[in-house]
Amino acid sequence: MKYLDNKSTIIVLFAMLAAFFSACNDSDDFKRNLEDSDHIQAKDAKSVIKAVATQWGISQEQVSSMMKDYSQDSTYNDEMLLFHNNGRSRIFSYEFKNDSLYCSLVMMPLLEDGTDMNDVLDDYNYVGDLDNSKVYENEDKNTMAVTRQVTIDSVSFMSVGLIPIHSKLIETVDPIVVSLLNIDDITYNSAKISGKITGVTSNVTVGIYYDKDPKIPSSTRKSKTNTTKSSFTISITSLDVNSTYYYQAFAIVDNITYLSDIQSFETERVTTYKIGDLYPSKVKPEGVVFYISNSGVNGKIVSFNCQSLWWDTDNIFLPSRGCSNYNDGSKNTSKMPSSTSRTLAGPWCTDHGNGWYCPARNELVSLATNISIVNATLAEEGYLEFSGYFWSSTEYDKNKAYIVCVVPYNSTDKSGDYFSVNKGQSYRVCAVKSF
Repeated sequence: MKYLDNKSTIIVLFAMLAAFFSACNDSDDFKRNLEDSDHIQAKDAKSVIKAVATQWGISQEQVSSMMKDYSQDSTYNDEMLLFHNNGRSRIFSYEFKNDSLYCSLVMMPLLEDGTDMNDVLDDYNYVGDLDNSKVYENEDKNTMAVTRQVTIDSVSFMSVGLIPIHSKLIETVDPIVVSLLNIDDITYNSAKISGKITGVTSNVTVGIYYDKDPKIPSSTRKSKTNTTKSSFTISITSLDVNSTYYYQAFAIVDNITYLSDIQSFETERVTTYKIGDLYPSKVKPEGVVFYISNSGVNGKIVSFNCQSLWWDTDNIFLPSRGCSNYNDGSKNTSKMPSSTSRTLAGPWCTDHGNGWYCPARNELVSLATNISIVNATLAEEGYLEFSGYFWSSTEYDKNKAYIVCVVPYNSTDKSGDYFSVNKGQSYRVCAVKSF
């Protein structure tokens, strides 16, 4: 694919094609005589291509002499010659620099159905596709061919452009190459990938394609992009834990996508949990998982036991404790009261050990949502199932705090309902812990 890596000659062909269209549009004679043509067979297409002048460096006079059997069109460009046959089913265009031929183009009817361009260019090697065109080369002829279907005034043609592989008349263009540099900071759900593009002088769109499929198909792959003219680093997130991903860098230059090779990495191998699991293991469990996040890498567990306790020692004339968090009971528990006369909810939870606390209101709502799964695990392990109303660590005001219905005693309440009650009343308490 070396000719696709250095696309300078192909760029010249595309530029010539654009100039050719402009010349045709400016030519009243061309427009007046443009006619549709039947499809062409491979052997006829081969003879047409052989008629194109490809003696690189010859003058306009020499090309005109070689094309004496064809009619010449007038053009606006002194560096271009246009020719056609009767009926205009064969159209030829030539581009010059300093009166030296360096590019040829022939337009002819489309090939018949089932006819392969490889049969026409049988002495050329196919090297790949670029910008909806097929590229061929013949080192012995010092010639590259680019084929493309085009349309002029609703008439379709097959265009075959020819240009030297090596010529001093063609400016050298550095190859555009996209490569991967390294991958860092791989976690259970993210990675940081670096790449590099060479051969461009201004910012272009670059990015990373990634997928679990080794082929990284366009139908399922994901991508993240950036802009640069050199090296770049892109962070990809929301990956699946314990998974293999395949990735490649890409760059889009002049609507052409350049790709690096494909490499792979594995997200971090970590233990994941689902609701109802014993944490951290069945061998020596601390509690039951009732909430998960980050695909089960993180979550919260509830203690195996519960107990009926008081939030505070009295019903009235209590100070506000500042336990205002609805989602994270650990921020409330340190502010909850203690007493020498009786065990209160906050200290009972922290006595379970490092990291344990009295759940906030919404944490108990999450527990109530999944209580059937949690209770099944408790029963399986020989513990009493949870039911009734539980103290949260969240205050309603200085005299009241929230309780949450985990499993209702009556038909009027529902699991997850919450109420504000006086702190001096006795309700059940469970401890929770984050992991």
